[in-house]
Amino acid sequence: MEGLVYLSILAFFIAGGIELASNRSRAAKLRCSIPIILGIASFFLNFEQYVVYNLTPSLYETFRLVMTILSAIIACSGLFITYSRRSSTILVACGGLLVTFMWMFSRIVF
Repeated sequence: MEGLVYLSILAFFIAGGIELASNRSRAAKLRCSIPIILGIASFFLNFEQYVVYNLTPSLYETFRLVMTILSAIIACSGLFITYSRRSSTILVACGGLLVTFMWMFSRIVF
């Protein structure tokens, strides 16, 4: 299961590399890299949930729900954004779905 978790971050990094190496304008590269950056941030924030819990314990469940929805939107970003290659779209979708899965089943146990 642990390798599956790190597969999502690897997918985001590969997709980011593909998009940055493409022959597109800077604006198009920026537009395509926003969901990738948000996916990487969501991945790392999933492992640092206790910081958010310590700051706002009453809003923790709402935070988890919002992050789950945001991760699902990242997974569907290929519908809204035209990536330079189909492989980037597939990698972002797979990475987003794995991060969504992690957020859906994440719990902090004290």
